Amino acid sequence: MLFIVLTIAVLIIDIGTYLVKLRARNVVASSHKLRMARRLAWATGLGLGVLMSLCTWPYSADVRIWGFPFPAATFERVGNAWADFVSPLTLPIWLFDLALCIYLPQVFVAIGVLTSVRQHD
Repeated sequence: MLFIVLTIAVLIIDIGTYLVKLRARNVVASSHKLRMARRLAWATGLGLGVLMSLCTWPYSADVRIWGFPFPAATFERVGNAWADFVSPLTLPIWLFDLALCIYLPQVFVAIGVLTSVRQHD
């Protein structure tokens, strides 16, 4: 169920960004600033996505959580070793963390494009 909700959220972000780009195509399609903003958004998103999807943070002295903003797995210290608690949803949640962070900067570019289009109308 969680995987379905996360997938729908990513699709909504992707479709919304695509629709804004379609609407703005006539106004700013050849804009050098738009191309640079999109490249910067993709580069920032990829870096942020990799960083956040591989992020681990301490929950307590003996427990670490892997993945941000959605925890994908838990590691607990048992003696001198770390025991992992993963589920079948670990990979989909990890991929959703990655996708969310990649698409988040695109949303800001889309908002900027939409603002620019409204000013030209």
